[in-house]
Amino acid sequence: MIQFMINVQHDCRAAGCSATGLHRQRQERTDSDRTISCIEHNAVDERYIINTHALHNAAQLRRYLPRYLMVPRPLIVGRLVWHAEIAARLRISQAAKRTQSKAQVAATRQKNKEKNQTSECIPSGSCDAADDPSTSAMRKRSRMDLELYS
Repeated sequence: MIQFMINVQHDCRAAGCSATGLHRQRQERTDSDRTISCIEHNAVDERYIINTHALHNAAQLRRYLPRYLMVPRPLIVGRLVWHAEIAARLRISQAAKRTQSKAQVAATRQKNKEKNQTSECIPSGSCDAADDPSTSAMRKRSRMDLELYS
């Protein structure tokens, strides 16, 4: 009695299969003169790989396969230590990036401030009039003035 279906693949790595085979390419149901390289499987080893991450039959696989065949292997041994090391490196690099960004913002603000001060200064005298908010309101043009000049 069939319980469920699974997909198995020949384990080429363990069997030592190589890509040394050649076969003719078929075109419109006939063999052509072109050859294509293919893998020659060694039938010596009868090892197969089961896709244990298949979603359509995961419960059945867990029920029938022993746990030692499906135990998850950690990608990194000592995960908490590894996370702590990466977090420490990121704290250092992020702090350096933050200070660099703050310095860049401060330099840009200073540059813009100097640019605005030089553009607002009158050619004959000081920039005191440019700092006065009441005179800056008089210098602003209205939309009507801009439409007249364009």
